[in-house]
Amino acid sequence: MQRIPQTPHRNWPRELEKVGFHFHSLDEFNVPREVDDNTFFYWREDAAYAFSKQEVETLYAAAYDLNQRCLEAVQHVIDHDLFARLAIDKDFAQLIRTSWDRDEPTLFGRFDMTLDEHGVPRLYEFNADTPTSLIESAVAQWYWKDAVQPRADQFNSLHDALVARWQWLRNHYRNASVLNFACMFDSQEDNLQHRIPDGHRAAGRLVRQAGRPARHRHRRPRQLL
Repeated sequence: MQRIPQTPHRNWPRELEKVGFHFHSLDEFNVPREVDDNTFFYWREDAAYAFSKQEVETLYAAAYDLNQRCLEAVQHVIDHDLFARLAIDKDFAQLIRTSWDRDEPTLFGRFDMTLDEHGVPRLYEFNADTPTSLIESAVAQWYWKDAVQPRADQFNSLHDALVARWQWLRNHYRNASVLNFACMFDSQEDNLQHRIPDGHRAAGRLVRQAGRPARHRHRRPRQLL
């Protein structure tokens, strides 16, 4: 992996906001901070990271392996009734058991990883079924690459994978006519579920979002990250 210095492209905050990424510079109170072409708080324009094909394949394989290890960890907690150690109330524990026994499907998850000095992936945390980072990964990175590194490529099929998963879920829940969404409206970072319904709409399904007005979909780029 190589860290490559970059020249920030002009008006990058406005360009990000055009594709729905409005929380690129929030403070700890969820308030936007003033930025210019060379000021960064969360999203950075002054550096990029280049990965070799082997590094990409290593991370890809690690994600699959970690997902399996997480499922095994859930089974261990259930088998040994370790919910209290995880501060999970007994009522919620029963809901978890029921869902697990039904083998209810998931939509997606996000692994936060790093590479050590030997190129071995190390896990920071696993965020399961959470919409955070979708807008950065599925839209903003591709627009940035197109503007700054048009000859480069990205190993990312998130949008297509979400659409395929929605299609699978539609077949799994054949009798469902409406899908409901809820979110934390006061948090710009958490209130990103429009990316999830967009994938659902792309799969040709009916969506209802709790308390949100109708909106237009973002234009789908040539390839989504």
